Amino acid sequence: MSDKSLNPSTLPALDFARGMMATFVFLSHTAILTGAVGDLRYVFRLGGVAVEIFMFISGFLMLWHFQLRETKEPWDKMKTWRAFWVRRFFRMAPLYWILLVVIFAFHQPLQDFHHKIHETFSLPWAGQEVYPSRIDSNLSAGNVLAHFSFVFGIIPKWASNNLLPDWSITLEMQFYLLFPLLALMMKRVGWIVLTIAVLILWQLFASNTGVGLTTNSGPWGWFPMPTILPLRIAVFFSGMLVAWGLARWHQSGKGLPEMLVAVGIGWFSDHLLALFIIGFIAWEFTSRSSRFSQWLPIRMVQSLFSSRIIRLFADASYGIYLCHMLVLLAVMWFLLSNQGFIEYSPIKRFIIVSALSFPPIFGLSLACHRWIEKPGIELGRKLVNKLPRN
Repeated sequence: MSDKSLNPSTLPALDFARGMMATFVFLSHTAILTGAVGDLRYVFRLGGVAVEIFMFISGFLMLWHFQLRETKEPWDKMKTWRAFWVRRFFRMAPLYWILLVVIFAFHQPLQDFHHKIHETFSLPWAGQEVYPSRIDSNLSAGNVLAHFSFVFGIIPKWASNNLLPDWSITLEMQFYLLFPLLALMMKRVGWIVLTIAVLILWQLFASNTGVGLTTNSGPWGWFPMPTILPLRIAVFFSGMLVAWGLARWHQSGKGLPEMLVAVGIGWFSDHLLALFIIGFIAWEFTSRSSRFSQWLPIRMVQSLFSSRIIRLFADASYGIYLCHMLVLLAVMWFLLSNQGFIEYSPIKRFIIVSALSFPPIFGLSLACHRWIEKPGIELGRKLVNKLPRN
């Protein structure tokens, strides 16, 4: 796949989506901390959908990049796999590790204040947890090691036990570990056979595993969040299907069945995810079509997606996702000292906290991208260039 039009840098719609999804996660957590979930249920729900859309985008971009590099990095070569793992590790780990140090260094004060917030503004599901002791928040050596090694997602008691929204980070790393094999299998055994295998695995785990604080254990165990890959592998895979289908569409006019299956997976997971997939596919068709791409509305939207502010939001998206809880807690600590704030309506509290928190979150995230993420990415590239040929 060497067509210049397929270059990932010409996918500004996903830049827009990444920035928006990170913002939705921030707003969802703001609703939780300000006791506004009951009044803003749709805002709260968007946070969960946003994480699934991130998974779709991840699956799409990983295969999109893989297809672009295939002539230089054959999929059946171990060097290609190693290069992929090195790139992804140094993309994800540096910022996450630094924030882990902060979280663990101030573990007890942060946990105590977090509990105080929920005592002040109770959650709708408060008191409904099944065996809250299943979550182990103690700062043990095992807990710390599991997080720094990214394996905490497969250990239920540590899978979601701190103030970072890192349950999806462990999922990403599990997906990256398996991705080169999935890509190679898609090429060798075909997308239909692989899709069937992925769907069977997904449903077996979904049917036999309890997920959520208010859920009992299933025959195969329990997780506080869907932090083990089989529980969300189909969502990642739906992105791969769209990348595979779009590549075939641009090359030969084929690929529609793969994309329709991806929409079906999205619909089965969450209707809003399916709508996003449909919208993304429709946008890629129209914005790249010689017939429609020159229409004024299409050009205006393309201009928005390609604007500097959207690029900045995309650059900041990982930082927004990881950093926002720390800033939210700082703002809440300042505001909770004012009795008047506590007596405000939930929506008013939500608006105040959102307005005060987002500017520093955005600024901090851009700084993290500039001074932590980009050097990490560059280090990964340098290490890839030093990998042995065989």
